[in-house]
This record gives sequence, C-alpha cells and structure tokens, in this order.
Amino acid sequence: MDQLLLFKELNKLLADHEALLSGVEKLKQTAPEGSMSVRKKKGQLYFVRNFKLNGNWIEVPIPTTHSGKLLIASLIRKRVVIHGLGILRKNTRCLKQALSELKSYDPEQYLPKYYTLEMFNDGIRLPDNYYLPGQLNTIKWIAETRKHAYRTNPSHPENLLFETASGHKVRSKSELQIDELLYSNGLIYRYDSELVLADGTIMYPDFVVLHPKEKRLIIIEHFGRMDDPKYAAKQMKRLKAYAENGYILGRDLFFTMETKAEPLERWQIIVTLQKAGLIR
Repeated sequence: MDQLLLFKELNKLLADHEALLSGVEKLKQTAPEGSMSVRKKKGQLYFVRNFKLNGNWIEVPIPTTHSGKLLIASLIRKRVVIHGLGILRKNTRCLKQALSELKSYDPEQYLPKYYTLEMFNDGIRLPDNYYLPGQLNTIKWIAETRKHAYRTNPSHPENLLFETASGHKVRSKSELQIDELLYSNGLIYRYDSELVLADGTIMYPDFVVLHPKEKRLIIIEHFGRMDDPKYAAKQMKRLKAYAENGYILGRDLFFTMETKAEPLERWQIIVTLQKAGLIR
C-alpha cells in the first residue's frame, strides 16, 4: 500500500478509536453496579447479579422479566466496556505515538532541485531498487509515459477508430470522452497499457492515471456492452482478477459502464474521476 494511504488509514483508525473510546467511557459511568454470572440449577441456566453489600459480595438471581432482560443486557455491555477500555486506551496511545514518529520515505524528495526529466532521458536516473516494494518511480513512469515507451494491447488494433486530442487512438466514443476529460485536466495517463499483476496475469486496463497529489496509479476501466451477458461475465472475471491481486475497488480501481439503452454520459465520467481523486 502507498505510504500516504497507510498514514491516512492510520489517522482514520485513530479517529475511530478516539470516538469509540469516548462513547465507551460514558457507558462505564452509567453502567449498573456489579457484574453478572451464569448459574445452573436442575439443568437450567439462570443469571445472577454480583455486587458488594456492606463490604460483602452477594449474588441475587435476575428475574426473566422485561426489566431483568434489560439489566442482563446492561451488565453484558458493562463487561465489554471494562475489558475493552484498556485495549482502546493502549491502541490510541500507540497510534498517536506511531503517527508522531512515522515519516514517508520518498527517494525523489532528496533529488537536487535541478534534476529534470531531460536529465532522466540522458540516462541520469534513480534506479528502481531505491524504492520500497510497490512504490512508484514517478519520474521514470512520467518519462516513459510521455515517450509512449510502454507496451500496449496488441489485440485488434483495427478497432482503434477514434483519435483523441492527446494523440491516443481509442476503441469507442465513451473512451474518447474519458480520454479527453483526462487530457483537458492535465492528468498524466496511459491508454491500453500492459499491467502485470502479482500472480503474473497480464492485463491491459483502459486507462492508468497518475494521481495528481499522491504518488500512485489509479486504474479506470470502461465496460461498454453490459447488456451482453458474455461480455458482462468477462468483465466480472476481470474485476475479480484485480481484487485477487490487491487492487481495491473505490481506492485503486474505478469503472464506468453502459448499455445500448443507457449510454455513458459525460457527468457520469466526471463523478467517477472525482471519486478517484483525479479531478475536483
């Protein structure tokens, strides 16, 4: 996972812990006195309430009335609260400590200010092995994208009928709209480029886009014939392959789709790109 995503998730986890901790601490203050145990008499289970009276522990059977059931529920919640508070407090402290000390490792931040893409093209480049596994060598990716120095889908080139303002040739009017929105928003992206998944499967996503703020790639797929059962089933297998190789729908992967009766509209593309964090 990209480091920025990890830090974002850690911050969310901390916020969730703090909110839950606050609620649990309030519950503790309003919890009934004592605790609950289960007893067995003549083969039948029943609940008892344990509490101190004049310095001595006593236990009183809890009746099976409505108020008794409410008391049982409250004592069960109290048990969860008592055992959970320590864990929540410890986790909250650990998360705060981690977030105060963790720093993003990005080798590109140490490059001299005069380092340019032109220098990269002259062979002065930062090797991939300076990056963490899964981390994107952004300068290299941008340079190769601008030079179109990447493999593309060799299947059915005769179907590339629509030329875009970016210079790409795409297969449908809907892909033309997507391409032109990406291009007009100044995004750096590849069309129909080779992607090798972790298990060795080769995919050709419709669009692979560099996130404008986070150094990671977003996949945009367009499913154009979803009224065709065979085609739709094939696309579901495609999504499954992504998921099995660590791509998370709604984070790393987004898609648009259409049928003959319901063609893709421009506003749907815009909403998809906004959800992906690619445009505002």
